[in-house]
Amino acid sequence: TGIRAVAERCTALTSLNLGRCVQLTDTGIREVAERCTALISFKLKGCKGLTAEGKTKVKSLMLLTKVETDD
Repeated sequence: TGIRAVAERCTALTSLNLGRCVQLTDTGIREVAERCTALISFKLKGCKGLTAEGKTKVKSLMLLTKVETDD
């Protein structure tokens, strides 16, 4: 998937805005969380395919200081 390619090739990202990516799922979020460990800011507002499990995975990133979701 597209997000997998980003996660594999851009591991040093510190900021990522995936807001309104309605096809983004927990699987895609897992890819980002496992590979983009330098993320400080992650915007996910409007990503209707995410569940609480996916959002929890994002919040487990050690350096993350800013997360924007719908809840």
